[in-house]
Amino acid sequence: MRRSLRLFPLFAFVLLQACGGSSVPAGGSGGGGSTTSPITSSRDGTIYAQSITAPVTGDTVVFQVFEPTHIVAGQTYPLVLQSHGYGGTRETTPDTMIQKLMDNGYYVISIDERGDGESSGTVRVMDPDYEGQDLIAVLDWAENLAGLRRHSDGSMVVGSYGGSYGGMYQFLLMGADPKHRLHVIAPDITPHDLTYALDENNVVKSGWGLALDRKSVVEGKSVDLGGR
Repeated sequence: MRRSLRLFPLFAFVLLQACGGSSVPAGGSGGGGSTTSPITSSRDGTIYAQSITAPVTGDTVVFQVFEPTHIVAGQTYPLVLQSHGYGGTRETTPDTMIQKLMDNGYYVISIDERGDGESSGTVRVMDPDYEGQDLIAVLDWAENLAGLRRHSDGSMVVGSYGGSYGGMYQFLLMGADPKHRLHVIAPDITPHDLTYALDENNVVKSGWGLALDRKSVVEGKSVDLGGR
């Protein structure tokens, strides 16, 4: 499956499990020459926070890694990305959806977007040169997850979901990633661009604009819409 789909998450990720049926085994070469570490022994999965530095922006990007509930030696597992609505934060404990994915053999990575949660930087409302590069750095890190499932061409099997601002990152990552690794998406109640959605046909949606701005001020967020 090589085309991105807009589907409800559960159905979308059933298809994601089917993708990569001819995947290379754990330890095979991945996109960009990355190598997946093989799983040598069975164990229960773990949950942990991960912090990385995005090489292009210099931002600190923090995300939560949820491993499959049961990891079996010799098997491979697809990856699902998740992120929050505007001004929110990543999931640090499994909600119902994440638990279902873990129990059914998925890695899940929940991301603090740029300027939100524990991730650094100024919120630029999904700018490809900033948020886009931070998201690419997350995928680059994930290339080395143990037993990551891959397509026959070596590219990672990865999908995504999230609502509102957490849907925008999916469109952004599809367009910004030069390796085009994201194949299955499930955005929900998502504008194609928040800056234009708040000013449709040159009519400002003042209620939404004030609410979002007030949330940023209360939470101490810095938002930069310049050049967008």
